[in-house]
Amino acid sequence: MPFGFEQYRGLARLLCELKGKAIISLNDHSAIRECFAAYHIEATDTRYAVGGGKGSDAKEVLIFSWDIQGRAGGAVLKFFCRTSNEGRVVYRAKPRQVSRAPTATVSS
Repeated sequence: MPFGFEQYRGLARLLCELKGKAIISLNDHSAIRECFAAYHIEATDTRYAVGGGKGSDAKEVLIFSWDIQGRAGGAVLKFFCRTSNEGRVVYRAKPRQVSRAPTATVSS
């Protein structure tokens, strides 16, 4: 099923209406960063592999539907790899200031 860029814009709009919290992981690309600019974004390194092959290094962004900077002392988030159950902790001791409007403006 095709997933065009308009679907990413729709996803960015839906995050504004979300009653809970969501984290979206996508390839790190300038157009993705622009589309989700109203949200807190963290960059991370990852490795893509198919069928147990060697794989290749890649960059991804984690897009948060809430302001993780609002927590005193930084943010601690734990992620676990599905295949190895290896833990990953993302920690930012000194949160950068991020202003987020209550609703996102997404251009078409």
